[in-house]
Amino acid sequence: KAIKADDDPRVRVLSALPGITDTIAKDILSEFGGLKPLMRTKTTQKELMSIKGMTRRKARAVLELRKPYRSDH
Repeated sequence: KAIKADDDPRVRVLSALPGITDTIAKDILSEFGGLKPLMRTKTTQKELMSIKGMTRRKARAVLELRKPYRSDH
């Protein structure tokens, strides 16, 4: 099933980051299987940069989202 930006809150979360378009957000979700796997795994900046249109700065912004998921609290 294709991911649609209009009705998918995950796309809205990712596309709220600077430089992340709806297309990039959909590609991230397709590649990594959703937000939860992306946030809870050790996805690297390099892996994210394999997505078309993803720069180092954009990849860092995405990875910053997972800090609350990765804390030991």
